[in-house]
Amino acid sequence: MRVKVLLPLLALVLSLVTISQVYAASEGSTFLVSVKYDANHRYLPGEILTVTLNGENNGIATFDVGEIAKALPMSEVTPGIYVGSYQLPKDAIIDGADIVGHLQKGDRNEMQTAPVKLSTGPVKEVVTKINPDNGSVITLDPPSISFKHKTIEFSSLSTVRVYLDGQDITTFCTISQDTVIYHPSSLLLLGNHHLKVIFTDSISRHLTFNLWFTVERESAATNQQPMTQDQLQNSLPAPIPQQ
Repeated sequence: MRVKVLLPLLALVLSLVTISQVYAASEGSTFLVSVKYDANHRYLPGEILTVTLNGENNGIATFDVGEIAKALPMSEVTPGIYVGSYQLPKDAIIDGADIVGHLQKGDRNEMQTAPVKLSTGPVKEVVTKINPDNGSVITLDPPSISFKHKTIEFSSLSTVRVYLDGQDITTFCTISQDTVIYHPSSLLLLGNHHLKVIFTDSISRHLTFNLWFTVERESAATNQQPMTQDQLQNSLPAPIPQQ
């Protein structure tokens, strides 16, 4: 008789323990699981930053980029996975900004910071020395155009394309590990010229360098001041689309 009584009590205890474990696991689950971005990518000013948040589905998600941008919207692309994008400022270097994700659902609101701070690399240091100077007046025709570049902040350089007044002249250039040299085979037309160089690295990031100069006869250039970059830019046709 005692065994018959104990068996139902034991079953009831086991049932309560099981219910308690399920309830504890549910209470202990993370509402906002993670906030991530591609921290292995060396971002440049003006690039698009994409942030992914993993958490409770059917919520409202936003993210912050340090003190630069707040409450940027995110879309739930699949249940519990939220994605948002932001174009980084083109004229600012970011040094150690926290990427913070926020998730709200009903009365519950949580935030989490990505494990790696965001920094952007300087663009101006890629090209270190140019000849002739930007905006200069050249009397030597054809001129010798060259510049040195380094790729410390622009990892794994893949390709270099060179354009003169919209025409691809890459095959006529001498390109080494850190130098690009162009010797025109014939005289350049008198007037303003635009040289554009597009660097592409192994992860398909593009960086564009522009050089404006003017070709004049020596007699015409004697008393002429070099044109400013804005003057040269306004006198040239629209630049070709970036490759």
